Order: sequence, then structure tokens, then C-alpha cells
Amino acid sequence: MTVTVEGSTGTSQPNLTFTGTSGRILGDFTNATLASRVMFQTSTANSTTNVSAIPNGTGVNAVFRGYGASDPTNAPSISLAQIGATEATIRAEANGSSSYVPMTFYTGGSERARIATSGRFTTNKAANGIVVALTDGATITADFDAANFFSVTLGGNRTLANPTNLTAGQSGVIVITQDATGSRTLAYGANWKFSSGGAPTLTLTAGAVDVLAYYVESASRITARLITDVR
Repeated sequence: MTVTVEGSTGTSQPNLTFTGTSGRILGDFTNATLASRVMFQTSTANSTTNVSAIPNGTGVNAVFRGYGASDPTNAPSISLAQIGATEATIRAEANGSSSYVPMTFYTGGSERARIATSGRFTTNKAANGIVVALTDGATITADFDAANFFSVTLGGNRTLANPTNLTAGQSGVIVITQDATGSRTLAYGANWKFSSGGAPTLTLTAGAVDVLAYYVESASRITARLITDVR
């Protein structure tokens, strides 16, 4: 194998070229003393090190890949890839006769989440989404792309319009609170569907809290149920 360094001191774009096959960059990458390991580091003082990969010519994909054995032929691997302008992916892959392995996520020294090879996603801690406060007004419109959980305090008789960005399978709740006056009513857009076809009535007491639980069936149907007078 031949290693060629193109360019010389002062050249703005030197290249390190390997010819032949099965080349390796060798060094002590596992020294017990972290500071003694071979590492990449920018030569620009007090600056950020950015290790990058780019495709050649008209190619559009760039991939970083780690293998589970010194011979990658039959080893599982993980890849971090930029697929042109289409998507960025993280993949657990099987090569040759190897088997797929689960993808796990660690923080704080412990496993926090796992994606099994079947695709099942498991978390080892509770998960929560943000609660978006809706803007009160004569017509209240939730953007379902913003969150799953919403809240609003009614300052008058209102209409809960059809939300924007409906995606089948989304579910959540909207917490609806009466203001200090109370007796505020709520009408619903046509996409909101309730048991027996009748829209529910809010608790009218001042400060009362009702919870509207919903499930998006399609871009034009939201199945919902109102849990009233939550105290």
C-alpha cells in the first residue's frame, strides 16, 4: 500500500491518499489515560474540532460506520449517514452472516431507552411532552404539529376549531379552564366527533376544569371525550 501526501507547506488543500485495499489508520485509540489516546484535533487555536465526511464528485451520501469485530465481513454495525438532501439516518445493520442487534441509548450511566430489532421502542423512565397554551379568542385553533397536550382558559363563549396539521394516530388532551366569571360555553369544529354524535357541555362553574381527551383517526376525524369537572 502507498500513502501519498499531496501538497506542501503553505498549500491550502493538501490530500492524504491511500492506494490499494484494506488500509488502516493505526494508533493508540484505547489508552487507559484518556489524554494519551490518539485523537483528531483542529490546528486552529482555541477552536472547535469538526470531523467531517463528504462524498466524491456527484455522489450525495456520506456515512460514518462502526463495526462489532476487527473483520467487518460478518459483523453487526451502526451507521450515521447523511443521505443526500433526503434524510439523515442512524441505522443498526447486519453484514454478511451477522444478526441485527438492538439499539440502546444511555445517559447518566444507565440504559434509558431501547429499540428492539422488531422495532419495539421501550423507555426505562417516564416520558412527557410539553403543554402548549392555546390563545384564547372567539375561535381557538390548535396546531397539532406543535404538541400533543394543550391548555386554554376561556374568557368568553368560544369555538374549538378544527386543528391544523392532523396526523392519524396522534393522541393527547386539551385542559379547558373556566375563567373567574365562568358560564363559558364551547362549540366544536366539524372534525371533532363525540359519542352518539352530540357535543359535550362544559362545567360552567367559575374556575372549573374539564379535560378533552382526543385521538386523531384521519385528517378529517378526531374522536374525543370530555372528562368533566376535574377537581
